[in-house]
Amino acid sequence: MNIEPLEDKWRSFGWHVQRVDGHDVEQIISAIDLAKGTKDQPHIVIADTVKGKGVSYIEGKYEWHSHSISDEEYGIALSELDAAERELEKQEQAAWRS
Repeated sequence: MNIEPLEDKWRSFGWHVQRVDGHDVEQIISAIDLAKGTKDQPHIVIADTVKGKGVSYIEGKYEWHSHSISDEEYGIALSELDAAERELEKQEQAAWRS
């Protein structure tokens, strides 16, 4: 169900609106910091996310919204997410070295 233009709807009621990548922790923290400093109006952070992000057989598939996961599927998901976490840690270490 399309609810766009979501930002415009909130702005029309006088809210300060930010839209961020809901998978990017730095963007979320920055948005919260900015919201704390916005005193003259209410503030909303719209965090865009992808359902099942990082799990190949779930990512972006609406039918997983209410689907149960088997033990085998759970193991695959953990393995994929662990691999993604290791890759992010490598990237972070490389960034600190440069």
